[in-house]
Amino acid sequence: MVNALSFYLDHPAERVKKGNSARQRVKENYIWDDNVQQMMNVYQNLIKK
Repeated sequence: MVNALSFYLDHPAERVKKGNSARQRVKENYIWDDNVQQMMNVYQNLIKK
């Protein structure tokens, strides 16, 4: 992990490229509404207990 962080510190263009790629992947594959509903269910179950 330290090596990866060090690499991105030394190569800012690669850091930007990887960050953009990761953001695009999340945007395309992550279902935000499902995640919100799951978190609401968790909190409601905790309150009931």
